Parts: sequence; structure tokens; C-alpha cells
Amino acid sequence: AVVSTQSTGWKKKKKKKNVIEVSTTKRRQEHNYRQAIIKYQTSVKHLIPKAPFARLVRKLVDKEIANGYYQHLTPHSFRVTPTFLECLHEASEVYLTSYFE
Repeated sequence: AVVSTQSTGWKKKKKKKNVIEVSTTKRRQEHNYRQAIIKYQTSVKHLIPKAPFARLVRKLVDKEIANGYYQHLTPHSFRVTPTFLECLHEASEVYLTSYFE
């Protein structure tokens, strides 16, 4: 923008070349993404809810028993313990977070 060309001390402002301007909304979105990442990295809660995960595991175990190698067993022969679920839950979340990084 040219303000004045007289000798009052005002000079023409030069535009910077090859500078990409990032809109404030884009900056705000990136900030929100970073905040969400930091929030989830510092939390100790599970990202996958416990009850749906337990239902999924029990369903997969029953399906594998019914259709797989263990056909001589009944679908409810295996007891899924809370310790087993907790270990599997933790391992699956670690795997999924490393997969998506």
C-alpha cells in the first residue's frame, strides 16, 4: 500500500515474496488439534470404552469356538476374566495408537 511519496518520511511498503499466509481459522483449528492430542497423551483413561470392548471380545471368542478349531467345546466353555480383558484392552489400545501415528 502506498501512503505518500512526499518527503514526510513515509515510504512504500514492500510485499514479501513467497510468503504463504495462514488464515486465523486454520491456525485455530491446528491449535485445537494440538490441544486434543496433548489431552489424550496425558490422560490415563482408556480411549475405547470398557463395556463395548468386553462385548466384542466375548463375541469373537464365542464365534471362534463355534466356527474354528475348537468345535468340540461349547460356546460358553471359556471364561473371560477381568484381568484378561484389562490386558487385552491395554495391548489393543497400544497397538492401535502406534498404528495410527
